[in-house]
Amino acid sequence: AHTMRESANRTDMVPDRLLARRDEIGEVARALQDSASALWARMDAIERFAADVSHEIKNPLSSIRSAIESLLRIEDPERQRRLMSIINDDVRRLDRLITDISDASRVDAELSRARAEPVAIVPLLSVLAEIHQATRQPGQPYMA
Repeated sequence: AHTMRESANRTDMVPDRLLARRDEIGEVARALQDSASALWARMDAIERFAADVSHEIKNPLSSIRSAIESLLRIEDPERQRRLMSIINDDVRRLDRLITDISDASRVDAELSRARAEPVAIVPLLSVLAEIHQATRQPGQPYMA
């Protein structure tokens, strides 16, 4: 990934003359190009995700830091309770965020291991058309 990130050229990783071939080498070249494009997209998504997570974590941490600094200087018990409430809310917010990240990571891992399988779409569409015909209201478009 580091080598790919350091290269300046994302799109032309495989020479056009290989991509244009109509034999097994062309098939392999196109598969390699598709894989490289998918890897770039994945790396970009991970970078965006990391930036978003960083931003989402820094906000409550800044709030907690500020509340703690204020708490150390304030003697009024009511204001101290409000600051403790802010700290508590931000800790819960961080906990939810970390749980969400963990859940998303788990789902992403499961999806990356899943294998796509062909689906016979004609029978599915036929059933949907039959259901539409049986349940459509007057004035709705007709689906055959």
